[in-house]
Amino acid sequence: MAGEPPFCICHRTPSVDFWVDKWVPSLPSFCIQSTKPPWVPNNKVADFINPTSGEWRIAKLRQVLSEEEIQAVTNIPISKLGGADAVIWGLHPSGKYTVKRGYHKAWSDYIVSKPERPSTSNVPEEIDKGNLEPDIFSKTVFLCWFIWKARNDLVFQSLKQSPVSIVARAMGAWDEFISATETISSTHQSRHSSPPLPSLHWIPPAAGSMKINCDASWSKDLKRGWGGIILRDDRGHLVDGRRFRISASSAFLAEASVLREACLFAKALNLSSVCIENDNVQLISLSVSELVPPWQALAIISDIRLLASELRLSFCWTPREGNEAAHWIASSKASSLGLDWVVSPPAILFSILCNDALVYQ
Repeated sequence: MAGEPPFCICHRTPSVDFWVDKWVPSLPSFCIQSTKPPWVPNNKVADFINPTSGEWRIAKLRQVLSEEEIQAVTNIPISKLGGADAVIWGLHPSGKYTVKRGYHKAWSDYIVSKPERPSTSNVPEEIDKGNLEPDIFSKTVFLCWFIWKARNDLVFQSLKQSPVSIVARAMGAWDEFISATETISSTHQSRHSSPPLPSLHWIPPAAGSMKINCDASWSKDLKRGWGGIILRDDRGHLVDGRRFRISASSAFLAEASVLREACLFAKALNLSSVCIENDNVQLISLSVSELVPPWQALAIISDIRLLASELRLSFCWTPREGNEAAHWIASSKASSLGLDWVVSPPAILFSILCNDALVYQ
């Protein structure tokens, strides 16, 4: 195929060749471009990962890579629980390869290489992926149906119809359909009240239980940020917490890495059957389902699901107002947070904790 190779390897266990395999998505051809120094014995990606912390060995990377490559490598999330390596189709958000996607890539490359031979088979990508606007899609369905009916009339009844009349009848039927559905929708809404809005305050766990809230702050320019984790009991009392540095290539990966740290935080404290709250809807949805996550987050989401199964953790979405304490801890406003902040919370955090607790007293 022309263009960049469509595959890259998303490593999660120590079997990927550091210098040969295609494993760095943001680099050309997904490969390390620097030449391996003759004095370097390390050949596997695992050699550049700290086996204890599961983090990149920055000092080792600086000995053999350029700054651009170091940034590209350190932006790759690493699984902290191990698991099999995964081959990723880098040209689709899910990372999954299908024959249809492979065909689309091959045909697109062929068309690009043969500009003098346009083809009606070169279907626009938005049609191939089903990303048409709803109105255009429904009109197309009605038109296809009426073309099919006209074909049957011609074959079985010898009735000829002009293309203009076929289109007119199809669009007329579409108008009637839209009018009918809008009437039904408005009637349904008038008969049913709106669903209750989620609580705009922190909700305590059941009596005798504890709850973890977590959040992330992230700088697009620096590709770094902070994570905040807070553990409270059923009366809203602060039990424990963490504030820590994170590196991520996107805001979503920053949020995901903090949620994973919250799971590891629960494991370190020997907690089980704990609810973990976060204000990112997509992240919570991926954590509680078997939906295929974006391949960039595959290692992190896999870790979260494994930890949830092991510790019987549950995940809940909460609006920002219900996650205010964790949000403040992760924000730049908490930059002067002392080492003893759990025992002696600063005034702003103490006020947030009191407001959350008072709602239910």
